[in-house]
Amino acid sequence: MRRLFKFSLPVLLLGGSLVVFLWLKASRVPDQPIEAIEKTWTVTTVSAQRQSLTPTVRLYGRIESPHESHRRTAISADVQQVPVLAGTTVVPGVLLVQLDDRSLQLLLRQREGDLLEIKAQIESEKRRYA
Repeated sequence: MRRLFKFSLPVLLLGGSLVVFLWLKASRVPDQPIEAIEKTWTVTTVSAQRQSLTPTVRLYGRIESPHESHRRTAISADVQQVPVLAGTTVVPGVLLVQLDDRSLQLLLRQREGDLLEIKAQIESEKRRYA
C-alpha cells in the first residue's frame, strides 16, 4: 500500500496540473490586436517663386586710419605734458609726450648709491688682504 501511494501521488499531481493547465488555456480571453495610431502633423506650404535676392548682414564697427599709431613706453610714469594735439601731422624727432621723470631720477640715485657702496666694499676687501 505504501508503495502504491509513493507511485500514485506524483502521477496524480502531474495529472491534476495537466488538467488545470488545459482548463486555463481553453478559458483564456482571445487576444485582440492593438491598432497603432500614427501621429500626423499639419504642414503649411509656400509656392516657390523665382526672385533676385541678395543676403544682407548688419555689422557694427569703426573706421580707423591706417596712418594712426599707438605708442607705449617701457616704463610707467605720469604724463607731464602733451605738446602735440590729436590730428596734428608730426615729423620725426618731434616731442609727442613729456613723461614725469622724478621717480626715474630717484631710482637712478638709488642705483648710483648701490654702486658706490659695492665699490667701497671692494676697496675695503683690497685693503684688508693687501
